[in-house]
Amino acid sequence: MCGKTPKVSKTFGVYSYMQKLEPIQPGKTYRIVQLGNGDEPLFFEQANKFYFMQLLFKHLDPVCKIVDFDLQEHRIALVLKFREANEIPEKYGDKLYQPLSNLLNSYAKSINKRYDRKGSLFRRRFDRIEIL
Repeated sequence: MCGKTPKVSKTFGVYSYMQKLEPIQPGKTYRIVQLGNGDEPLFFEQANKFYFMQLLFKHLDPVCKIVDFDLQEHRIALVLKFREANEIPEKYGDKLYQPLSNLLNSYAKSINKRYDRKGSLFRRRFDRIEIL
């Protein structure tokens, strides 16, 4: 593990820095959690949450239904039901993570620009677990 100690995620248990996640599958439901970087908030004012929700629907609607979301100061939690394969635009095909990545990158860039920040807004890649 490259000399790094595995971290414990309260939501998902123990994970490894080198762990490769299973690809997101069409037709399945996932709980997605993204943490803020350190003690910095993800939302500096209420308007940020509204902007994030606009981006959320813009980026994710083509590939999934947003079942639930929880926007907290240091954490974003989503429950997403991904569309069936024949309902997903071809450009996402086997890259169902891409719209979520685009959402988080778009939000981070806008926050960095708006508040004259530099660096990562989010801790690491998002965690996910399939909901059966």
